[in-house]
Amino acid sequence: MPDEQLVVADYRAARNYAVGDGSLRELGGGVLAEHAGFLTLPHRDGSPAEWAFADDRSGSLVVGEPGGERRHPIAIPAEHLACDPAGRYVAVTTGAGAGTEPWSDVVTLVDLDAQAPVRFRVRTGEPGVMITPDQLSGDPVLVLRHREPGAIEAIALARAAAVGPHVPALRGALTGDVAEDGHGD
Repeated sequence: MPDEQLVVADYRAARNYAVGDGSLRELGGGVLAEHAGFLTLPHRDGSPAEWAFADDRSGSLVVGEPGGERRHPIAIPAEHLACDPAGRYVAVTTGAGAGTEPWSDVVTLVDLDAQAPVRFRVRTGEPGVMITPDQLSGDPVLVLRHREPGAIEAIALARAAAVGPHVPALRGALTGDVAEDGHGD
């Protein structure tokens, strides 16, 4: 999705559109996880992916490309989305959905090159997520912003990508001296 396009989502009608260059084009169908929204993916050599969103009806990450879309299974309800700077990995956290309290502790990490999602459990509570290089080593790290109580958790991306089946618990280095009021980006 080029920067000059506007994305419009009608999650109740399960329709999503891109507006730009004087045209309106329909994007991948599905029920957009409205809190997570759309994610613009970096353009990479060998990967024409442009955008991604979580489809809360089908339980899939929809990845748009010039020739169509791909779908990858994810845990829902989707709360937050993030990708690494290279655009290879997309992380999806879960939240409350139509409920009033967060109840799911599952994070899905999708390797767009291998087309292989993995799932693991963290702490319940709608964690925000980002993937960023570690300031000391430069290795990519999955960073979760927890609330209630406030904390930031860092898990090596390679460790998260290598988890086995059956949705194991995965814990990382934890900093607990942050406010409880934030989550998200």
